[in-house]
Amino acid sequence: MIKSQKNILISVLALGTFCITNTEMGIMGILPLISQQFQVSIARAGEMVSFFALIISFSGPFLPALLSRFNKKKIMLLAIGLFVISCLASAFITNFTLLLVVRVLPAFLHPVFVSYAMSMATQIADNEAEATKLVSKVFVGISAGMVLGVPIANLVANYGSFQLVMLTFAAVNVVIGIACAVYLPAFIEVSSVSFRQQMQALIQFPTIISMVTIICLNGAVFGFYSYLSDFLSKASSVSSLLISFLLLIYGLANVLGNEVAGRLLASIPQKILLVLPILMIVPYLLLYLSHQNLILIFFLIMVIGVFSGMTQNLNQYIMNDTLASTPDLANGLFITGANLGTTLGSMVCGQFIIRWGTVSSLFATIFFLIMGIVVIWIQKLLIKF
Repeated sequence: MIKSQKNILISVLALGTFCITNTEMGIMGILPLISQQFQVSIARAGEMVSFFALIISFSGPFLPALLSRFNKKKIMLLAIGLFVISCLASAFITNFTLLLVVRVLPAFLHPVFVSYAMSMATQIADNEAEATKLVSKVFVGISAGMVLGVPIANLVANYGSFQLVMLTFAAVNVVIGIACAVYLPAFIEVSSVSFRQQMQALIQFPTIISMVTIICLNGAVFGFYSYLSDFLSKASSVSSLLISFLLLIYGLANVLGNEVAGRLLASIPQKILLVLPILMIVPYLLLYLSHQNLILIFFLIMVIGVFSGMTQNLNQYIMNDTLASTPDLANGLFITGANLGTTLGSMVCGQFIIRWGTVSSLFATIFFLIMGIVVIWIQKLLIKF
């Protein structure tokens, strides 16, 4: 495949992962609106986020592997189609329970689309170094969707309604669905490894310890990010307008981190694996010591954003290096581990905040990082990467 064709394909894959991740995360930005419109508690409205994440965690290890023997283009188009139907139906539903059911249905194929997008990026590469760089470009879409979904949905809701948000999501997914139909190769290489063999790999010790590593690192990143707005408001007394700006800076730094990690993992993956989690502790400690200094906060949020973006690429590398012969399973497990880490991290950070205040969420994050470092060294000593 010539370079221009690769660039187009990677752009479509990155936009595709951005759209479906944006659709997933964007709901977080309009939970108060959902609570008000459907007359349910904010906790009940939050089930639209938690149930979606739980289904992704459940389907991630199985569906990408189970469907890997089928044409990936058709499966990916089916996933986009489900997102479009779900968004369109959600715009006109008036019952919350029905809304919840319709909302979570596309979650089953969410990890399938993301897994296949990363696998496809690997397949079109000429060598391993190029594969790492191409996957990092797909990751830009994922990271952008995760950190920009909330402000985008919130912005649309402020100028419209819940219905407008869902119709906007539907329209965007229609556009990317057309792009996928036009630009994705008609035939995608299918897995030569049987579903049974992939499930056997699922329970092997290297796979399990890689999963634990991903949960720890992602728990650190997204545990603190879940309460970043609260931290900036209560611990640092930052205005709401400036918080929005800092969250945007964090998101852009996250994307930059994806690009940096793509280059470094292509050349010095082992050094990044061992050094990055240790380096990440430093800005969190400095943020604790200087959380009243606005200039340092700006700088540290930017550094944390870059490191967080790099961590996402590192997590994907860890699982794909462990399961090199089964990339669809590896990518599915990465998505599952990332979601479990996010859920566990936010729960633990939340408990720290309840007991010791907002600033203590930094110590929960550092705890997850230390656990990740320990597991990485256990993995290095017991298993050859």
